[in-house]
Amino acid sequence: MSRLPKPGSDDGQWGDILNNFLKQTLSDTGTLKDGIVTTDNLADGSVSTTKLTDNAITTAKLAPGSVTAASLAPNAVATSTIQDNAVSGTKLTDNTVTSSKLADTAVTTAKLVDKAVTATKLSPLTDPTADQILSYNGTNLAWIDKPTTTVPVIPDHSLTALKLNTPTTPTPVNGDVLVLDSSAPGGF
Repeated sequence: MSRLPKPGSDDGQWGDILNNFLKQTLSDTGTLKDGIVTTDNLADGSVSTTKLTDNAITTAKLAPGSVTAASLAPNAVATSTIQDNAVSGTKLTDNTVTSSKLADTAVTTAKLVDKAVTATKLSPLTDPTADQILSYNGTNLAWIDKPTTTVPVIPDHSLTALKLNTPTTPTPVNGDVLVLDSSAPGGF
């Protein structure tokens, strides 16, 4: 076991005893050996920011929840560093997702709440006048004059699906609406 030399004794061995003692912690050049200073040897608060080398603290060394929003530099979190599905609706403040931030075709029918699309959300190029209905003119939504043609009254239950010249492609399903098209064969 190494020790310091004792004054008044260890005659002729002082140098050997002292060198053996020093070599326990020092290299031949006089610097501390690797692994000599451990956490137990450090006083609380003795390692300051200026004493840390760049990149010495890695993500694995951070305690969970130790980095808060206040700790982040402005623009420190980029889209490329956010994990997929990490941002949920509860993390967004009201009115933060604008139409310019939505990808094309991102809003589908399935994502719309029932009755969410109101007349004010439809954007034809002009405002309607009295007795106009909204139609599609092949390019845009447009207001057109309501047709003045009267529809003959058909007695209840006298017009059945078998009597209609309905298209077979695509196959009509419950809830489909037939639109009269005078230029189409059979009128539909």
